[in-house]
Amino acid sequence: MAAFPLFQLPLVAMEHVLCMMNPFDLIDLSKTSSKTRTLVKRFFRIKPKFEVCIGYTNEPHIWMVGKHESWGSHWTSNQLRIGYEQERYLSRPLHKIIKYSVNPHEEWMKEYEYVKGLLECRVELVFYLWPFVCNGSLHEEIMNWIKSQPKVHASNFLSF
Repeated sequence: MAAFPLFQLPLVAMEHVLCMMNPFDLIDLSKTSSKTRTLVKRFFRIKPKFEVCIGYTNEPHIWMVGKHESWGSHWTSNQLRIGYEQERYLSRPLHKIIKYSVNPHEEWMKEYEYVKGLLECRVELVFYLWPFVCNGSLHEEIMNWIKSQPKVHASNFLSF
């Protein structure tokens, strides 16, 4: 299969191609090379912001909430759960991709760090943690990690 010649397109056509992609497709695209990472970073700077929500309810997840749709990545250690799901969140569709990981919370933290770097801290952080789904040490590790994030204050996350 031949690669799509994205960088050979005129600027307007290139932007049109990127506009058709959802945020997680853009993030995946940015991981293919340093040139595409630069392109996606520039694109995110000129396009509307997304609210980035990270949470740990049943599974660790990152959601990018847009005006009309939302997209989520979830990590699970249950191979039967991997795949795609759609549900409603704040009366808009939420497209969820569920990924397998031996260590879901570490993958989740790495992905958040990558997304934060890609968006250059243009993120609105909302954090939800349900303590009963994590053991005591994992709960403490996650809370310490969240508190260590720049520009994150206690009012930015909810613990139920």
